[in-house]
Amino acid sequence: DNSSNDPIILDLEDRLRIYETPIENAKYIMGVDTGKGTGKDASTIQILRVDGINPIKCEEVAVFDDVFNKDRLKKSQRLIIRE
Repeated sequence: DNSSNDPIILDLEDRLRIYETPIENAKYIMGVDTGKGTGKDASTIQILRVDGINPIKCEEVAVFDDVFNKDRLKKSQRLIIRE
């Protein structure tokens, strides 16, 4: 878990944290936990690099999280499209 390490890239007002650049031929999985959109519950996207499957070994390489409400979602969409 890279959450205790400093990210190498911060973007989208520090809501996107990237801990390593993509590695050619590596396998990645993404987990998504959507919030309710009420402004009280965070939505999170986590990117994991799969290093092994027997036993399962993964490393978090990027994460995005934000608490969205209607106005925040519109602002984030504008930032993402601009990027």
